[in-house]
Amino acid sequence: DTVPSREEKALLFQAGVGEKKLTIIKTYDADLFKQKLEEAFPPIINCGGFELLRTCGNSKYTLQPLPIPPGGCTTKYLCDESSLGQAVCYIRPIQKDLDINLCSSQVDTDDQTTEMCLRCSKSIPLQRLRLHIDACGTDEAMDTCKPSEHTELCPICHDEFAVSTIEEHAASCCENQLSNPTLARTLDAELDAIAAKVGDSNENWLINVVNRNFFKTTFEELSVALTIDWEKLMKIYFIGEEGLDAGGLTREFFILLFRNNDLFENGSFRLDSGLLEKKTYETMGRATARAILAGHPGLKCFNPLLARFICTGEEPDLADIPYEYVGRPDVLAAIQEISTDSTGSGNLVQRHGDLLEQADFRKVLSSSTTSEAVHALKWHFTFYHVIGPLLQFRQGMGLKLLGVQTPIQGHAEESINFFTTSPVSASDVQSFFKPTYTPDSEWKPREEMIMYNFGKFLKKAERGTLSTPWIDIYDGVETQVVINTGHVLQALIGCETLPRNIECGLVEFSHTSNNLTIVNTCAPSIMFSQTARIQEYETFEKHFLSLIVDAVGFGIA
Repeated sequence: DTVPSREEKALLFQAGVGEKKLTIIKTYDADLFKQKLEEAFPPIINCGGFELLRTCGNSKYTLQPLPIPPGGCTTKYLCDESSLGQAVCYIRPIQKDLDINLCSSQVDTDDQTTEMCLRCSKSIPLQRLRLHIDACGTDEAMDTCKPSEHTELCPICHDEFAVSTIEEHAASCCENQLSNPTLARTLDAELDAIAAKVGDSNENWLINVVNRNFFKTTFEELSVALTIDWEKLMKIYFIGEEGLDAGGLTREFFILLFRNNDLFENGSFRLDSGLLEKKTYETMGRATARAILAGHPGLKCFNPLLARFICTGEEPDLADIPYEYVGRPDVLAAIQEISTDSTGSGNLVQRHGDLLEQADFRKVLSSSTTSEAVHALKWHFTFYHVIGPLLQFRQGMGLKLLGVQTPIQGHAEESINFFTTSPVSASDVQSFFKPTYTPDSEWKPREEMIMYNFGKFLKKAERGTLSTPWIDIYDGVETQVVINTGHVLQALIGCETLPRNIECGLVEFSHTSNNLTIVNTCAPSIMFSQTARIQEYETFEKHFLSLIVDAVGFGIA
């Protein structure tokens, strides 16, 4: 149930059953649709039926079957009801596996080019010549033109194994990969392997949330959860609001959790002994692990120095800490005064004595100890001041049932992006959303202008030249918010950066509808309506700003 590896895709292509792009009329019924697929992939005709699959919501590698309607699969079902969107559709035989070697031998070879082997003077098909040359003169040479024993690639380690043993090997290989990061291929592959185990759970963990009391109700739910709950499938229910959680609500839940709380400040944790005692930081670590497994782009609340410690567990090099990492305004003010004061140290000790004592600086403050005092302040308030919350947070991420800390530590440089801010460019957002243009030439010019307007809007958001008034429903305060690409993505996919496990979103057009534009954050898609009006940029901008401001989580990106 996994996406074919690169090697497997090459074998499928050579056998004539590799990836193809098909154009199928939307009105085809199930029989015509089946006939079209069989024409494109003849070997599936005698396989005893087949099913269609796509990648599941929390993994780029795990496949899940599309439900088969009572009347069979039609093109209308795939386009409008299956949520396939722009994803690749995979075909899998139901009763009989395809023999790749047999498929290859069925490919038309009437005009096959051959070349004489200079060693044995035999004419060898060119496509098999390299294999023949490597083995010529040995017993293996006799087999270079014959189908080899049927094997399959392990989806975890990509080594070949006999069909009879592949399933047993893959199960143990997955366990080995989780316990030994050196066996892993990529960070995504390791995380998806863990996510697949969570996805296989037959039980759901229902988390009830009241949006107006989000932090309180959420942490009550998370804090009383049993350890076993953390390995179940999470289902988020916003009480009093409509919405079925198919992934989008989970992403919105995590972005609200990571922003709508008082655990973080100035690129670090806010130290609170009460939160330490309640193990709130550990709970946040567990929640972060589940967010990453769900494809969420991460917490993104830390400066790079602390993010590196979270990923590696190694004490950072504190020799040259940038001032912006200190964060606290009072500490920065103290550092500035101590560094530049030339009038004597008496007043400085009186004003900043408490901070210096917390930083364990107990020497007499003088011109010869100024740099040492500054260094002590930077050390303490950048790192050691929050070492308790950091260790507790890492303990939550390393929870035995999840083990997310292991692949993160094995891919530390890449994983730092989960914990630090990384703005998304307008180009990245526009590339993520793929338009589906109407074949009718009457509508396509209008659709092209709408996509142009979408790109123009994204560029203005990237440059910070869009703003809108906004009233916070929690405190009633009105502010002028400058729109950025994070706000756009929050409205379109449920989090302010692109998720790691969704390849693309879909843009569609409804030319006859007077409804507002519809956004689906679960399987990301935009359905533009009122197309005659929004082809004019001014109208598009007002229309899209309204969509962003009304989205769940606006104001926190």
